[in-house]
Amino acid sequence: RQPAEMEQAYAGLDALVVPSRTTPRWKEQYGRVAAEAMARGILVVASDSGSLPEVVGDPQSLFREGDVQALVQRLRQMHELSPEALGDRSRRVRARFQAELGPAAFGRAIRTAFVWAEDPAASRDR
Repeated sequence: RQPAEMEQAYAGLDALVVPSRTTPRWKEQYGRVAAEAMARGILVVASDSGSLPEVVGDPQSLFREGDVQALVQRLRQMHELSPEALGDRSRRVRARFQAELGPAAFGRAIRTAFVWAEDPAASRDR
């Protein structure tokens, strides 16, 4: 899809569900769609497959993979939030993305990797 189409698709979302399931040949590696939604302040409900817990970061937004009842419970909890609580949660999601997953965070991780590559002992002191 083109970027404009993706922006339009994200603009129509109140929340995003990422129900990834591990198979014998595949496990969720990053969950880019979750990060993209978070960058826009969209609430994400995701399974605990692979790295999704690290990406989403909020245990209250996760459910055990394959557990439909747990997914329903998370969605009900979200539905019951007041508009103010939803707005606050949206701002926290966007802030977490910026602090831990966004371009600046990526830059810090790259710098750390280069420091470590140059002198592994020095990177332990940071």
